[in-house]
Amino acid sequence: MKAVVWRGVRFAAGLVIGAWSAVAELVFVPVSGVALLLVLAWPHGRQTVMRPVAAGSRRPTEFERGRLGTFLGIRISETYASERALRYLAARWRLGLLGAVVLVSVLIGTGYGTFSCTAG
Repeated sequence: MKAVVWRGVRFAAGLVIGAWSAVAELVFVPVSGVALLLVLAWPHGRQTVMRPVAAGSRRPTEFERGRLGTFLGIRISETYASERALRYLAARWRLGLLGAVVLVSVLIGTGYGTFSCTAG
């Protein structure tokens, strides 16, 4: 029983950290997209902008890999290349916000269940 509770707490902590990192990615991805969109027509400008964007996208991606392994027990074996890391973050922030919605829904349901049992 103790192991089940500990696993639930670990999963919830992973969801909370993932939700917070999704908010940071929600800021990073559109800013990176606008920066890349502004230099889309110029190949040299795109390469110049892509270097810091790629470096900036690798760190949150590695953080997410570590979070998934530590809290949720999911192992992802490979590291992402520059553009692939940016694509991963562009898709991942939506899932992080969905995890936050699920966690808030569970908390609200738990609160309603707790207070309705004690009130009646």
